[in-house]
Amino acid sequence: MLIENPFKNSIALSILLMLAVPCSAQKIWFEDTFKDNSKGWLWSDYDGPEVTRKLGGGTYTIHHKKDQIYWTLIPIYSDRNKDFSWDSNIIQQEGNPSNGFGLLVAGSNSKYFYFMINPVTGMWWAGTEQKGTWSCFNASRNWEPSPAIHSVSMNNRLELQRKDDKLLFRVNETALLYLPIYPLFKELVEQDYYGIVTCAPMKIEVEDFTFRQDNVLNLVPNLPRGLQKINLGPAINSSFSEKTPVVSPDGKTLFFSVQGDPGSVAGSDDIYFSSALTDTTWNPKVKGGFPINNAWPNSVISVSPDNNNIVLMHTYNADGSPKGAGISVATKTREGWSVPRDITIDNYYNKGGSNEFCMSANREVLLMTIQRDDSHGSNDAYVSFLKEDGSYSEPMNLGTTVNSSGWEASPFLAADNVSLYFATNGHPGYGSADIFVTKRLDSTWTKWSSPQNLGPDINSSGWEAYFTLPASGRYAYVVSEKKSLGGIDIFRVTLPEALKPRPVVMIYGKVLNSKTKEPLEATIQYNDLTTNKQSGLAVSNVKDGSYKIVLTAGEAYSFLAKKENYYSVSENIDVQKLSAYQEIERNLYLAPIDVGETILLNNLFFDFNRSNLRKESAAELDRMVALLQDRLSMMVEIVGHTDNVGSDAYNQTLSVNRAEAVKEYLFSKGIQSDRIQVKGYGKTKPSGSNDTEEGRQQNRRVEFTILKN
Repeated sequence: MLIENPFKNSIALSILLMLAVPCSAQKIWFEDTFKDNSKGWLWSDYDGPEVTRKLGGGTYTIHHKKDQIYWTLIPIYSDRNKDFSWDSNIIQQEGNPSNGFGLLVAGSNSKYFYFMINPVTGMWWAGTEQKGTWSCFNASRNWEPSPAIHSVSMNNRLELQRKDDKLLFRVNETALLYLPIYPLFKELVEQDYYGIVTCAPMKIEVEDFTFRQDNVLNLVPNLPRGLQKINLGPAINSSFSEKTPVVSPDGKTLFFSVQGDPGSVAGSDDIYFSSALTDTTWNPKVKGGFPINNAWPNSVISVSPDNNNIVLMHTYNADGSPKGAGISVATKTREGWSVPRDITIDNYYNKGGSNEFCMSANREVLLMTIQRDDSHGSNDAYVSFLKEDGSYSEPMNLGTTVNSSGWEASPFLAADNVSLYFATNGHPGYGSADIFVTKRLDSTWTKWSSPQNLGPDINSSGWEAYFTLPASGRYAYVVSEKKSLGGIDIFRVTLPEALKPRPVVMIYGKVLNSKTKEPLEATIQYNDLTTNKQSGLAVSNVKDGSYKIVLTAGEAYSFLAKKENYYSVSENIDVQKLSAYQEIERNLYLAPIDVGETILLNNLFFDFNRSNLRKESAAELDRMVALLQDRLSMMVEIVGHTDNVGSDAYNQTLSVNRAEAVKEYLFSKGIQSDRIQVKGYGKTKPSGSNDTEEGRQQNRRVEFTILKN
């Protein structure tokens, strides 16, 4: 149905004549002369009873056979705040008087803007259509004649131009439509797709397609060309759509969803996973079972470094059935995955039609793209922080450096906790959505570097999103429609140094009973060694006690396993000068709290050849204070040891003095001195070889033995 044009009396001939002069030159932002379909036109190679499309050799031919509307579209980034000029030369070879062809602008809101001509009748029409409701821009509310339109078999140059807040439709250098872009029309420049529309039987040849706008690509510097996106092949991909990939931090497990598989639960997206066969190949995918797959679309958001926890879209009832919006976490058990438990976010709401999340490797930070009252466009990127009760704080907007007037999506925070990769259509790019990277500049999470485009080898004229990479940063995984086995596929890219996040270290090993060496399921906590502030949490595997944690460069850390009725033997590592990704094995020991058990105080730090405790020792000693406060009848003996460097007398005195320093600290915290005995053995009881520095360091230690429990 056509409606009255609110501007039908505002068009003046003098204005139209003035605007017939082209505006000042703009840069060519997108250009296609149809040598091939490298630009990524949708539905460009199709031959059916309704329409035939053939692209190549310098022409895009569209043969429309039925009396209805057909389009072909191309995703193009356009800056919503800048003027643009878009033109195309089109020849109609055959057709009838019933309708025409022209330029089309479309978006994800299913609203379409048409600017059409009919060379058979010499008439034109412009308007919108959304869900069957039509609105006409023409003053007459119908098709109007124009002598500027060339006849069939002749070239017609169609142009759509935005200048300031005005919109101009021009044919063969003659302005046919001039409108202010008030809110209805402003929607036109907020669409994602541009293309060609045909109505009723006809045949047209499109000779070129040029979009001009003064945009500047902010590319990652020193980016080499020739990066290859390698399809993961039939072990992972299929004729259906594989999407939302998430690779585990160790790079050995890939989780993703499959859409369209008739074998899925209730026909919705199901979660699959695959384990790495080699560095570059994968075992055949396996469908995740119930309860992580249920009647709703299912997908994995994040994977913990130890692969023992996965964060999932949506929430689940206790019986595994769909509960509602939000996110949840499932834990690996002996039988499989647990029923996912809700993750609570303070004052969470989303006014947009989609939401996506990413949890940091240390579980301390939750990133999301949602639409809220303070969003700058549609979906913006937000951050929430883990609280002591296990919930997350109210989402905080990351600010206008990251967020644009468009939409941001699929955030991925690298293991370095600094590099944020995300998709957007609001920053200059190659297609309807490109992947960018930005770096966090401080601890506020609101100051970021200017987002940089990952370049034309990763991004294309199409839609790219869902960028994920392991802690090593060696490979990235991304989805794309180009060169797929069907629908959307998952691809691997070997990352150059320019695209990698900062280096991290992965600590792995097992949690073991120090007495029996049996594996234990436990919580692993790692802290900043200087401040004792918690840096992250993990859980060891219920079957074999294995664990993995990721530590970012620039700090020194303590880490330990915690379990009821056991005392933790802590470890420490300094990665302040880390320059490349590393993997280090460290088993963690839990000592049963039994009479006669001797426990190493690993994270005690003394100045060289002195007995003065350094401040980094406080966390280790405070755990011992808590043990003695919890067990009021416990008595302990603190014993000091040294290496064999120096005289016997000197080492004996040093070992006693260091044990005494520990006793003095405990006494200062309210532990009665009669519960603590002190002894020093000097160099007489080594636990390692004194022939190496590593062994001598092992011998320089303080332990305590439980005398009474």
